[in-house]
Amino acid sequence: MISHSGYLVPDNEAPPYEAPLLVMSAGHYRFVQMTRFHTHRPQGRPDYQLLYVAGGTAKFRIGDEWQRVDEGGAVLYCPDEPQEYLYHLEDNPDIYWVHFTGTAAAETVTRCGLHGGAVVSAGVESRYRELFEAIIRELQLKRPLGDELTAVLVQELMVRMARRDRESHTDRPRSAMIENAVREMERRFAEPLTVAALAEQFHVEVCWFSRLFRRQMGASPQQYLMNIRMMKARELLSTTDCPIGEAARLSGYDNPLYFSRLFSRLYGCLPREYRRRQQEGAMR
Repeated sequence: MISHSGYLVPDNEAPPYEAPLLVMSAGHYRFVQMTRFHTHRPQGRPDYQLLYVAGGTAKFRIGDEWQRVDEGGAVLYCPDEPQEYLYHLEDNPDIYWVHFTGTAAAETVTRCGLHGGAVVSAGVESRYRELFEAIIRELQLKRPLGDELTAVLVQELMVRMARRDRESHTDRPRSAMIENAVREMERRFAEPLTVAALAEQFHVEVCWFSRLFRRQMGASPQQYLMNIRMMKARELLSTTDCPIGEAARLSGYDNPLYFSRLFSRLYGCLPREYRRRQQEGAMR
């Protein structure tokens, strides 16, 4: 078994101090010779443990049943929850794990929508490995503010896993094409970008692209692009002294008159009035 791990304090010792979230230990197991590895803690542990199957297969006892968890699955054990899991060499298990506790740990877990007694469909993402490895490294090196950084990293880990789990259970899976289209809009909003041009870029029909975009993003492509442009316009009007026409151009509108009318329809005042209100508010 190839293993590397890091600890805040020696295993099974109490936390050295109270904190909202405190990572106690983390590690990585990959099996190359050991044929079987069995962990059984009938009384559980006083902290949370999150295990992620980065490759291969592992078996976990969840409730009264053994469950096979394949690559991309994760299991969360809550404090004092019985733990039992089994790894076999023939299943090529590649496992990451992290233990954490803290005064806000339960709230953080709940906010992420995670809970014990269920397999999390976390999916396969290279970012998970990066996060686990970063946590292990911080625990090993014990650099200044390492505890604060590992708390942030484990929160990102849980949020990413919870998001993938929720998306895996929806009847409307997210489209990578639409996510790429959104990134194109964010990058090219100041250009004369059209829905037809985006659809052509992704080699799909305009109507199909628009329907899929609305279903995933909750707005039509035109509305979404306009929202991006107007957010940029408001930022320019609030934080710079560039002329209204220049703010319009930088936001993707070549016609200042059309921009002003659209802005007024959306926000109930002309761009010049919006700027004045923002400046007066900043001076109070």
